[in-house]
Amino acid sequence: MYIDKENIDGEALQWASERLLRAPERHKFLLVLSDGVPMDDSTFAANGADFLTQHLQQVILGLESDERISVMAVNLGHQAADFL
Repeated sequence: MYIDKENIDGEALQWASERLLRAPERHKFLLVLSDGVPMDDSTFAANGADFLTQHLQQVILGLESDERISVMAVNLGHQAADFL
């Protein structure tokens, strides 16, 4: 079953990680709760089906290489493990 939602996951992770990096705490953990399906009707229509998925994958690769943040994920329904 596929349900359209407005989830711009890559942008949300960028925003959260930038905000987290400004926090004074020494250890920074980013917990991601995701259904693994980035979706936005307007972005999909203008850029194709894989645009948000590819962006999310790029953002995750960047976060995984950043030693200042530990990233963890919880899968909610779909296959979030495909990205992490």
